[in-house]
Amino acid sequence: QVQEKWAIETNILEDGKHIVPDIVSSIKHRLELYNLTKEDFVGIGMGSPGAVDRNLKTVTGAFNLNWAATQEVGTIIEAELGIPFAIDNDANVAALGERWVGAGNNNPDVVFVTLGTGVGGGIIADGNLIHGVA
Repeated sequence: QVQEKWAIETNILEDGKHIVPDIVSSIKHRLELYNLTKEDFVGIGMGSPGAVDRNLKTVTGAFNLNWAATQEVGTIIEAELGIPFAIDNDANVAALGERWVGAGNNNPDVVFVTLGTGVGGGIIADGNLIHGVA
């Protein structure tokens, strides 16, 4: 269940180098605001455009974020917050969200298509997110 949502500006200047620090700062602010610690969390999940390496927790080629080069997203967030971090492609994460709390109505089989800065999608079959090759 979503407890709260908020948004921050996406600063893509200087090859997008401010994006991850801005995310960290925003999360730290929320932790302080609600008097929470890292022990209150199982983890942090994130969806990103581009080619996502789920094991290395990196993103490459998210051109709409000005991230042509590989970004060490997970390493920075985990080091700064001390909370386990997971990342996947934004379309896959959106497919999971639609399955769990959206139009998928918790159906074990969901196909999600996204049209925006490009065309993408996520497929859930028999309750399992299908990962392809980026």
